[in-house]
Amino acid sequence: MRYNDEFDGVVCWGNSFGFFPDDENERVLHSMASSLRRNGRLIFDLHNKDAVIRNQLGRKWFRKDHTIVLADWSFDARLSRSIIKEIIIDVNTGTIKESVLSMREYTLHEMKRMLRDAGLEFLQVYGDTPKGFTPEGFSIDSSLLVLAQKYEEHIMLNRIYSWQIERVYMNKRTYLIK
Repeated sequence: MRYNDEFDGVVCWGNSFGFFPDDENERVLHSMASSLRRNGRLIFDLHNKDAVIRNQLGRKWFRKDHTIVLADWSFDARLSRSIIKEIIIDVNTGTIKESVLSMREYTLHEMKRMLRDAGLEFLQVYGDTPKGFTPEGFSIDSSLLVLAQKYEEHIMLNRIYSWQIERVYMNKRTYLIK
């Protein structure tokens, strides 16, 4: 389904972005952006690549009610993807399920570029704290909650024009250095 200029807000929650190859992830983001009305907002809840590398890698287990989850996290640095192998055991029934997830992990810098390319303006980043998500809570060890807004047409054109001027300037500068 495609939507154009229909929503005031889009919420992408629960680390549900990044399961596809890079080009498809970017198409998904562009679709979310095109579904927003002018000045519509997008909220992204993502893993923070730095926090994953520092805190998530290795083997862990946890129990919730009658389910035990054994998880083995690794990271492919060439593809910037987490590989999560899970064994899920239902202790009541004895059922065992296995799964493997591959998820693209993004830095804030990468997300800002992707948002800009999709016609969205980065507004704020938040990180998790004991008191909830706050701008001050964003750190190398926090989650990554990003707020963006769809550009107004005249602002977007001005930004594209400014970017083209910067690009021409950079090309001239590069040319002079050579």
